[in-house]
Amino acid sequence: MKAAKWYGRRDIRIESAEEPSLHHDQVLVKVSYAGICGSDFHVWTGEFPAWFEPPKILGHEFSGEITKMGDMVPETAQLKVGDRVTVDPTMNCGTCFYCRTGHPKECANLRTIGWTYQPGAFALHVNVRYDFVYQVPNELSFEEAAVAEPVSCAYHAFENAGIMPGHSVAILGGGTIGLCVLQLCKAAGASPVVVTDVDAAVLDVAKKLGADAALNPNEVDIIREVKDLTDDAGVNVSFEAVGIPATVKQAIELVRIGGKAIMIGVPTKEAQVTLHPVDLLFKEMTIQATHDNPFTFLKSLDVMRRKIVDVKPIVTNIFELDDAQKAFETIEKQEGILKVLLKP
Repeated sequence: MKAAKWYGRRDIRIESAEEPSLHHDQVLVKVSYAGICGSDFHVWTGEFPAWFEPPKILGHEFSGEITKMGDMVPETAQLKVGDRVTVDPTMNCGTCFYCRTGHPKECANLRTIGWTYQPGAFALHVNVRYDFVYQVPNELSFEEAAVAEPVSCAYHAFENAGIMPGHSVAILGGGTIGLCVLQLCKAAGASPVVVTDVDAAVLDVAKKLGADAALNPNEVDIIREVKDLTDDAGVNVSFEAVGIPATVKQAIELVRIGGKAIMIGVPTKEAQVTLHPVDLLFKEMTIQATHDNPFTFLKSLDVMRRKIVDVKPIVTNIFELDDAQKAFETIEKQEGILKVLLKP
């Protein structure tokens, strides 16, 4: 089959790959669309160290159609050939200490499609364990369903935040995750909700999706602007969705007394932030990291189906699989790029 293989820094090649072999408890999915995650992009640029050796078929955000079923997929899974599906790519074992104590995405034996485990979705077919496969609601297109995984990560962050009606919110980073968090917060009655980003086109999308203010930190003093919008108190909740020290520090500074800073962005291993513990003490604030998407995939499909989260404005580009290298280059060079999909 045809696949886009990562060979190292800024190097994606279209080559032939073996068709996945189907295990007894798996289904074979013909990929319709696969999203390029920020982690895929940063591996491609060399900013993130890869936990695997090239060549590698990346891609863990995808939708498609079931074409084959293993003989041990149970009837209770309610899956069949021809079903439109999307996939939770981070597959936990279910038996380790972390799985059994409510932290499946910190599984000691975690296997991720297109990452540390099997080849990913930048290809024609992917084999997936049946219990990580989800039927796509009729209201969603294949393109929308391919974004279900990042929506589920945003949903987990939103749940951890405990947003209540009237809460003020600052979202630092208007990428796919940040814009999904924005829509969830607005639906929960948060106000004002402020989005910050350095890309003017992205800020325009944020406004269209309901942001009460969309601010560029290169143009205004974010701390001052947010204080002005919140009667000098700061926000109840901040979401850091960039993953760099400057925005981590800013997310903490923006929080009011008794507030919470949610850390979503993935930093490099070398990133460091200097904090003043006394500031945290007198604020009685909470800093909480949020990782992946435990127990949120079905919830995410539901909010997408009901258009509480609309991902159509977030999908900005679609490339044929043959143009995978061009797709990565476009993300690097152009402004206003949010979610990019590949179509095998």
